[in-house]
Amino acid sequence: MAQVTKEMLRERFFQAGLEPFWPQIERVLRPAIAVKSSRCSDALLSVGASKRGGAPDLPADFVWPEREGKPCAFYCQINLAQATRFGVEELLPKRGLLSFFTPEESGLGVLNGEPVYFLPDVALERRGECELAEHISFAYTWSMPDHQSSGKLDFLGD
Repeated sequence: MAQVTKEMLRERFFQAGLEPFWPQIERVLRPAIAVKSSRCSDALLSVGASKRGGAPDLPADFVWPEREGKPCAFYCQINLAQATRFGVEELLPKRGLLSFFTPEESGLGVLNGEPVYFLPDVALERRGECELAEHISFAYTWSMPDHQSSGKLDFLGD
């Protein structure tokens, strides 16, 4: 799929008769990275691949995170070399792994200030076994704040 440029978006707005709104849209439009996942066998993913669930890939000396004396659950890992190739605002390191953990009781859909670890380019090993994971892939996209955020879109009203 071809990358949609800002000029292509502008053209589509104009074709749809939304030309008067383009300056306000353009002001808040930001490049973004879309995250897609697909279920697969954890064993099929290479060590260090981006994934949600499965067994984490960690350095041998990694100390497993805990909350209130209980071990956290592995949530996901993002391979920054895969994610940052889209060059979105270049805010992330170009290499390494981000590993996210969450307390067991919060469930695997909740991340709210939980442990996140940046693992620079270091040797990784798979910790444990797990049959299923979700392979994470990335794509270039565009994003705007929703109408209730601090970056309100004036033409939407309150």
